[in-house]
Amino acid sequence: MSSPLTGQFPVYRPRRLRRALPRERRDPPPAARDQVVPLRAVREQAQHRRRPRRGLSRRQQLCSVAQHFRERAGVAREHGQAARPEIGERVAEALGSTIREERKASAVRREKGRHLVVLVGVLLDFRLNFGQPPVFAEAARLIYVDVDDHRKHRQAEVAIYGNVKSALAELDSALEGAPIRSPWVDGLRETETAARARDQAMMQSDSAPVHPARLIAEVDRFADPDAIVVGDGGDFISFAGRLIERRRPGLWIDPGPFGCLGSGPGYAMAAKLARPDRQVLLLSGDGAFGFSAMEFDTMVRHRIPVVCVVGNNGIWALEKHPMQSLLGASVAADLGSRTRYDRVVEALGGYGEMVERPAEIRPALDRAFKSGLPACINVICDPTAEYPRSSVLM
Repeated sequence: MSSPLTGQFPVYRPRRLRRALPRERRDPPPAARDQVVPLRAVREQAQHRRRPRRGLSRRQQLCSVAQHFRERAGVAREHGQAARPEIGERVAEALGSTIREERKASAVRREKGRHLVVLVGVLLDFRLNFGQPPVFAEAARLIYVDVDDHRKHRQAEVAIYGNVKSALAELDSALEGAPIRSPWVDGLRETETAARARDQAMMQSDSAPVHPARLIAEVDRFADPDAIVVGDGGDFISFAGRLIERRRPGLWIDPGPFGCLGSGPGYAMAAKLARPDRQVLLLSGDGAFGFSAMEFDTMVRHRIPVVCVVGNNGIWALEKHPMQSLLGASVAADLGSRTRYDRVVEALGGYGEMVERPAEIRPALDRAFKSGLPACINVICDPTAEYPRSSVLM
C-alpha cells in the first residue's frame, strides 16, 4: 500500500511564517453541522462548577472527570486495551500530553444490540473498522465528544466538539439521578471475563521458543504497579497492548496507530529521566530494535538504566503472518535468526542476556534491574505464534 507522506506528517514552517499564515479551521461534516453542540456556555459553567484539583496534571483531571462520568452513567468502557485512559491521542494533543487511545471496541463488537456508543477522543480508523459493521452495529447511534471532527467516518446522533473535560463534566451533571443499568453492565463484564479466559492458554504456554504472549505475561507480573512500560514494535506490541494492565494514565507509551518503529528508546529515556525512581521497561520487537539500537550508547554514556526486553522471533510478524494467510506466501518479511541483540548492548557498556525458555524470563529481568545498567534481555520467541487480530491490515 502506498500513500503520500505529506498527508501523514506535518509540513515544517519557520516560526515567522507560521505566525503570518492564517490558522486552519476544521468545520464539522455538512450532514452533522446542525447537530454540533456549542460548548462556550458549557465551558464557562463547568469552569465555575468544577475547579481543577490542585497538584493534578491536566491529563489526570480529564481522566478523573471521565471516570466519574462513566460511574454515574453506568456505562461500560472498552476493556480490550487493559485499563487505558478512556480518551484518545488527539484529545491528549489538545491537552499538551501523551495519552494512549483505546484501540479496540471489543465491548461494542460483542454487544451488537447496543443502542448508543459514546466516543470520547477516539479516532474511527482501521482499528475500529471506521465505525462500520461488524465492529459497530448498523443501528447503533453514536455521540462524539472530541476536540474536532477529524476522522469521524460515520454520521453522529450528536457531536460535541470543543473542550472535552468541560463537556464530560456537563454530561456528568446532566446524569445526576439517572438509574444504573447493572444487569446490562454485568453481562458485558461476564463477556469480557470469558474473552480474557480464552487468552490464558497462550499466556501460560511453556513452549520453547517462547510464545510472545507468555513473555508479555511474565513482564507484566514482574513490573511494579507504577512501572512505566514503553512499547516499540508491531505484533509483539499488539500482544502487549492486549495483555498488559496499567491502572493509571501515563504508565503506557507506544508508537501510535502509524507504528512509528524506533521511537521506543527515546520515550524510555525520557520516562526514566522524568521518573528516575520507577522501573522503566522497554518492550521491543526485533525489527523495531534495529531502528534505534545505538541509543543504548546514549543510555550508557548518560547513565540511564532502562531495561529493554526484545521479542526476537526473526521475522516482521505484522507483515509475514497476514501475507501468509491471504496470499499463501511472504516477501521480504524475514530477519536474522537468533540475532544476539544482547551482545550489541553489552558491547556498548550495558548489560545483556539471552533467554530461551519461559522459566528464565523473570530471573533475567531481576538480574538486569540489579545491574544498574541499561540492559537488553533478548528473548527467543516462536515465529509461528500469530497474533489473533481482527483488523484487516492488507
